[in-house]
Amino acid sequence: MTFLKNVHPLIVQINEKLMEMARGDFNTFIPKSSEQGEIESIAMSVNMLSETLAHRIRQTAYSTKTNADHYFQVFHLQLDEDLIIRDFSTLSCSLLNVPANQLANASIASFLSERSYNNLCTVVKQLHSLSKETVTVSLEFQHHSVPFFYETQVQYSSYTQMFTLHLTAIRFKKFTPETDTPSKSRAEQRDYVERQIQKIHTYLCRPENSQRATLDFLSRKFFINKEILKTKFKEMYRDTVCNFHLRMRIEQSRLLVTSTKKPLKEIAATTGFNCYASFHRTFVKHHHVSPKILRKRMQKRE
Repeated sequence: MTFLKNVHPLIVQINEKLMEMARGDFNTFIPKSSEQGEIESIAMSVNMLSETLAHRIRQTAYSTKTNADHYFQVFHLQLDEDLIIRDFSTLSCSLLNVPANQLANASIASFLSERSYNNLCTVVKQLHSLSKETVTVSLEFQHHSVPFFYETQVQYSSYTQMFTLHLTAIRFKKFTPETDTPSKSRAEQRDYVERQIQKIHTYLCRPENSQRATLDFLSRKFFINKEILKTKFKEMYRDTVCNFHLRMRIEQSRLLVTSTKKPLKEIAATTGFNCYASFHRTFVKHHHVSPKILRKRMQKRE
């Protein structure tokens, strides 16, 4: 790397180590230096990060001995400033189910939906203009009959003038891309998504979960892409996630109003409302009566 030849040797090693980590290699470490300074401290932090990621990210092929239903696997693509694929791992070919000769020097646009490509172009501009370290975007790959969504972290290196895409894929039980047919893996992915949506529905129905839950929170908790969560939930339950959860929260608040003596402001907070005015307005909209009047009516009946 000629562009690093005139800088501190340890910075060169740090850069090389970070590039290895971007490719999914966490098995090497930067040699310990006898000197003590800021650069040596950064090198030690990079080694610690590499060791942590080595334990958290499963890189090997799926083992049938494990009882896990799924696990995350990170793979990468490296693009130049024209968004042409210049580097990738063999794992990338396997997970995307694309031969290496078709992936090399191809435009990322040939694999993405038009919307995802436009989003990626916007991210690229942000990284150039705002000097952000990382930007996260959801990318939809459409080179197969069934689209695949990947949560993607995009990084830009001013040294190499290259963009690195870290894509997070969910691997499934008994799913090995080298041997399974694409149709089978897609069927397993659909089954997984439906199971997760059912778990989310059950979670939102429970009274103890009446606090407001965002799409980002549910996506992280149940390991499912946010866009898929929104689309599939509405398809299965004829309602959006937000509307359904709001109805559950309002119903739980009605039960607390009529069956307990808790202060109304406490009930509002318990069911995920930031202020009483918002709770009161939503309650009246759904039940056509204020919580205070409803409580008085129930007390008279008793």
